[in-house]
Amino acid sequence: MAKAAEEAYPEEAIRLYKCMVERLINARGRENYQQAVGHLTRVKRLYAKQGLEAEWHTYITNLRNSTKSLRALKEELEKQGL
Repeated sequence: MAKAAEEAYPEEAIRLYKCMVERLINARGRENYQQAVGHLTRVKRLYAKQGLEAEWHTYITNLRNSTKSLRALKEELEKQGL
């Protein structure tokens, strides 16, 4: 559903992706983290497309700070350059 909303409703797509990311991270496990990072890549692209890079940086910084103890998530984020 988020993917379908990307073009016409990018703000809604971002909101949906963020919800999915949160659920996947809370579920724990490297596979979930990998899926979350895939969604985060889309979120980053949507923010950039709207010229909202500062909001992206704030979001990803807050996410990293709130999940500092999740080593596997940190590794997956670094693999994708997030």
